[in-house]
Amino acid sequence: MLDTYETIRQTTQERNRVLEDTYRASEKFWENFNTLSGTIKEIQESLADQETPGFEPKTIKDQQETLEVPLIRRFTRNYL
Repeated sequence: MLDTYETIRQTTQERNRVLEDTYRASEKFWENFNTLSGTIKEIQESLADQETPGFEPKTIKDQQETLEVPLIRRFTRNYL
């Protein structure tokens, strides 16, 4: 009888440990998912606000410079 009790107790403890590990992993997943979702939304909004790409080399260069700094800030702020 004691062997059965001990087996059930050990199995229950192991199951509890696995469930706690899974819960911690899911918390990390959802935190990262929410961060990524916010970043994607910001990028979508940024793309919607951009002007039509230029055709002249000077216009293209100006547009690249205008977009470069905000994009660098956006991508690095969540991951540094």
